Amino acid sequence: MKLTLMSLLPCILAPAVATAGGTIHLNSEPGDYIGGGITQTLSDSTGTISLDYTQSRLTLGYEDANTDLDMIFSSPDNQVLEEEHYLNAQRNAFKGALRAGLSVSMDHRGCNTIDGDFFIHELDLAAANPVIALDFVQYCGNNDAPLNGSIRINSTLPENLPHPVAVIERPMRQLIDDTSVTLSAEKSYSDSGVIAGYQWEQLNGPAITLTNTNSATPSFTVPSLPLDGEELTLKLTVTDSLGQNNSQTLTLPLVSKSAPLTYMQINSPEGDYIGQGKQLYFDDAFSTFNPSINYDNGVSVHIDDGDNWRADFAAPYNAALQPGNYQAERFPFQSDGLGGLSISGDGRGCDTLSGGFTVHSIEQQEDQVDSFMASFSQHCGGTQNPALLGTIALNARHPSVPTANAGPGFSTGQNQTFTLHGQFSSDDSNITEYQWTLDQPDIDITGADQAVAQFETPNLDANDDDIIITATLTVTDDEGFKDQDSTTITVSYQNSAPQANNDNLSIGYWGWQYLNPLENDTDAQNNIDPASLEITQGPNRGYAENLGDGQLRYFPFFFGNKTDSITYRVKDQAGAWSNTAIITLSH
Repeated sequence: MKLTLMSLLPCILAPAVATAGGTIHLNSEPGDYIGGGITQTLSDSTGTISLDYTQSRLTLGYEDANTDLDMIFSSPDNQVLEEEHYLNAQRNAFKGALRAGLSVSMDHRGCNTIDGDFFIHELDLAAANPVIALDFVQYCGNNDAPLNGSIRINSTLPENLPHPVAVIERPMRQLIDDTSVTLSAEKSYSDSGVIAGYQWEQLNGPAITLTNTNSATPSFTVPSLPLDGEELTLKLTVTDSLGQNNSQTLTLPLVSKSAPLTYMQINSPEGDYIGQGKQLYFDDAFSTFNPSINYDNGVSVHIDDGDNWRADFAAPYNAALQPGNYQAERFPFQSDGLGGLSISGDGRGCDTLSGGFTVHSIEQQEDQVDSFMASFSQHCGGTQNPALLGTIALNARHPSVPTANAGPGFSTGQNQTFTLHGQFSSDDSNITEYQWTLDQPDIDITGADQAVAQFETPNLDANDDDIIITATLTVTDDEGFKDQDSTTITVSYQNSAPQANNDNLSIGYWGWQYLNPLENDTDAQNNIDPASLEITQGPNRGYAENLGDGQLRYFPFFFGNKTDSITYRVKDQAGAWSNTAIITLSH
């Protein structure tokens, strides 16, 4: 027998080649439909193993006189397959775009629905003889009897791994601040024993309190997050009954509850046909949301999570949706004067319905939806039946998020006290925290935690380029919701005129007196031009001569208690005149 290889990497088929070393081991628990409850080992010595692959999918087959086996393993979102754990896989042909795909069928037996996991321990598709070491578990339909399998293609790893495998399972939703998160290590396994111990630890990210760190199911509460979120990295170490251990690290993206979110939440009571009495939640962590403008000028959203949910909303008379309340019938068959509504999924829809919806916010263009949030109530078949309740959001912020206002952009000069104004931020007076930051870390802010703050602009010389400072204001309300706004302050060199100051000088009775009136004059840029000194008035009782270097030479013509005065001004190097100052002369 032999193993044949067909490659789609690159995108053309390679010729089939003979390859040795292929083994597929199947362990079907009693009650499993596909494997029939038996254990068997299939290899290239008992039949033909085929392999077809792309960078995101492995397709394997086995055939002999009595057995026809087909297996598909695919990555979420067409990502490159890696040595990784792919959890909560769905039937490959009907999987959600962001879910892994798995399908194992045998002897014309297949599953309508699949839930399972596969673990790639070794993968090298670029080798002359591709290397694959993969374990999987598949649950067919709603059956709790698994089909377990191991695949070894040109791999030196044994069928039973010589160490346990640590597996971290996370909730299948966005992890938002202030929510409780429970992780699970229950899918960890050991081929040579049983998992006997767990140890969890945090490697990096925001500080959390991780409870039950020696259990399979620790938990923590997501802390308050910045608007752009953070990442949290955890490590799990498992120890089996033989004392062997293995570790896995997992980085979890944490998402701010104040950021624009995309999700649909459904609360279905008992007796509701569409939701089957379940609490359902989908978001863009594991589901894709595809909104569009429908033919009634409303909003339709297709949610691909593997079960193909859909939400339709329309205003009466084909008008564009606006924030407000709408009474509704089944879309697109609603009566004139009523809105259209339809929540359907998993193959179930309403023949008729009554209900309503509230549009909380909407931003749309002629051919696309940019942001949308609505809550809805739907009685499938009429008001005599229970109401399915829910909320849908598309790139929309929670209504409680405040609005930060950092003020308009501004231009100013060097060495100025600049005031930041955040007092016009709004949230019905429920803002409890203000925080200003600058993108220039060497500039200190006075009152950074106040609505109104100040900082000193840096010094500039005449030939320096402008400095653009970005000031960011973060506001937080009493529910922990946040918003940010930024403004820019352009600091330019601005010349300020010199300051000439009055002088009171005592002089002799006779002879030339040398005066230095500029000694107590100031200029913010220290650029006074002594040669520009100009007498604008006086003297009246003497003679003054401008020496051209900032000095005056004065000869008095008076005696006794009389005085004389000279009025002058001076320029700086940029040509700005000072005010006039008076030199008062007395004996």
